[in-house]
Amino acid sequence: MKVILRGLSILIVLSLTACSTVQQNSAAIARITPLQGVQSVVASGPMHLKVTAGSRAATLKTIVNQSLGQTVSADVKNGILYVSGSTGWSRDATSAVVEVDLQTLNDLSVKRTTSVYVQSLAPTRTNFSAIDANDIDIRGAFMMPNFTLDQVKRFYMQGYIDMGNVHLVDADQVNIEGLQSSDMNITQQGLGSVGMHGYSNVTNIDQTGSVELNLVWSNSQMVRINLSGSAKLNIAGVTGKMVVHAKNSSQLNARYLIAKTVYVRANDSVIANVFASHKLFAQATDHSQVHYYGWPKLVESYPENRGVILGLT
Repeated sequence: MKVILRGLSILIVLSLTACSTVQQNSAAIARITPLQGVQSVVASGPMHLKVTAGSRAATLKTIVNQSLGQTVSADVKNGILYVSGSTGWSRDATSAVVEVDLQTLNDLSVKRTTSVYVQSLAPTRTNFSAIDANDIDIRGAFMMPNFTLDQVKRFYMQGYIDMGNVHLVDADQVNIEGLQSSDMNITQQGLGSVGMHGYSNVTNIDQTGSVELNLVWSNSQMVRINLSGSAKLNIAGVTGKMVVHAKNSSQLNARYLIAKTVYVRANDSVIANVFASHKLFAQATDHSQVHYYGWPKLVESYPENRGVILGLT
């Protein structure tokens, strides 16, 4: 029995209706399986995952190493491909390789993966979610109505990116290039630094915790901003109206967000820099500071308890 168990150093379980092609080279085994009716992927566990959307054929390819005790299991239910990986060690460079090619990718969810690479060969509408998954790279033209990063480090996305509802929790070293968002709402919590660059119509930004967001370029009729818990926001662009509520030592640098009308309320050691070309309504309390630029025609200021409201050039 011990001899048999030693021989079973790798297990691949594929509960799929299609036939598979198996190739073996020394310790590595590669299996290619055609997929039918799959439009979403849920991946979990140690693996190097590569997903391609817009492919002509839908296939699943797995490569595992016998000598490392890697296992990969896959199953299809209701058009969703569930893939899970495991190994005798923690997530590292010895994880199995999983490659998924799909014609359509409606949803992609990853959890505790080693690395993820996603590319689109054609414009793709995809909901994306990553939990406790590092080293994620996404390239191509994507419309993402719902986008979530939870406990993610080292995330990079580049291309033509139209994002809707963005939810960030403990997301750090995040860089998104090529924004083309028509209506975007951002919630950021916990820890981490995020950079978003391109063109976006941002209507709501809500930050809580020791987080930082750098957003360039925003063009909107109105944007609402809520900051608390030492959050920091740097934003540039244009807007008709900006409504700000900042508290708990948070920082707002909106000097280069050219706004016609600004409403700002700063409480508890906040520093806020804003630009108002027409009207400014400002309240600063408990050692907070509001610095405004743009020489607005109408200024209503309400400093209280050592709050400061000051016009600068």
